[in-house]
Amino acid sequence: MVVHHCCTFYERTPLSSDEIESFRLSGFVHSLGGFGDICVSFFMFLAGYGLYCRFAENRLSLTRDLKRIYAMYWKVILVFIPIGFAFFSEVPAEYAGKAFNIRFEHFHIDRLLWNLTALRPDYNGEWWFITPYIFMLMYGYAYVRMQKSNNPVFDILSVSLVILLFQGGGLLFLLNSAGGAFAQDAIVRSLLCPEWRSSLFWVGLLCRKYELLDAMLSFLAGMNKIKRIIVSLVVVYACFRLRNSGGTGVLGECAIVVSLVAALTSFNRVPVLSAPVRLLGNQCGYIWLTHSFFCYYYFWISKNIVYSSGNTMVASLITLALSLLAAIMLGKFYGKAGAVLKPKG
Repeated sequence: MVVHHCCTFYERTPLSSDEIESFRLSGFVHSLGGFGDICVSFFMFLAGYGLYCRFAENRLSLTRDLKRIYAMYWKVILVFIPIGFAFFSEVPAEYAGKAFNIRFEHFHIDRLLWNLTALRPDYNGEWWFITPYIFMLMYGYAYVRMQKSNNPVFDILSVSLVILLFQGGGLLFLLNSAGGAFAQDAIVRSLLCPEWRSSLFWVGLLCRKYELLDAMLSFLAGMNKIKRIIVSLVVVYACFRLRNSGGTGVLGECAIVVSLVAALTSFNRVPVLSAPVRLLGNQCGYIWLTHSFFCYYYFWISKNIVYSSGNTMVASLITLALSLLAAIMLGKFYGKAGAVLKPKG
């Protein structure tokens, strides 16, 4: 995700194309950034997988899930948006054409309220993901509560129908055909036609329900450690080449994501690799919500710290470090605030 945003959208950075393309391996880094776009499909898959895990363990609560998401989201807004207006409301004239970086020129209360709902989160362009994520949690919750069958054929057919109606735009088409003007509203479109990669949510749900991922991991677990690592590396490389070749479609995206999850989970069973992965994983929510402030929206930091080397791969590492530091500090800040505000006795 971080590499994708730092190494792919050159027009959003304070660097020129000549500066970016002058360092070695710039072509590979750009390809790596393009591959990073898979993070949306990856997150959606894991969201569906996790939802069914909670359902299977009888601890599924939509209210609790929504509270958790909004609590984290609002904690970031309460800190990062005031900082943006206080310190990063101006962009030097020579960079004014890069309007993507400008987010904090004018404050409007209605804009703040829309952002707080997460239905129009335009303070940060990368927050668009939270809207379909919330809707998919709602749809997934309804599906597992209503669909009691354990017939895989029925599940595949019903999920295919849901994908056709929602991610495929079937409902919007029917409404538009019937003259439903409200179907043009951005929020209605997000509700009735979530981004196509959100279809991976259903794939994750069914993979957990029918233990497909467990079967793949059992297959890898039957190998010795060296062989398992080699096979996993080959899978990751094949997924990288296949997806960057373009034109894989929804089914190809599903196969790539499931294969990647299996390979990366296999890596995670190697202790020397699992420690940093767990560190990042524990903070990934805050990293997602904060990283683009450093590489895009906090202009002084973006120009003078993140992209100061002129190398977008170095910029990715700096952005990741700043985001991880911010995540840890946010956790400590709200932890202490909660302790102070907690009623005594």
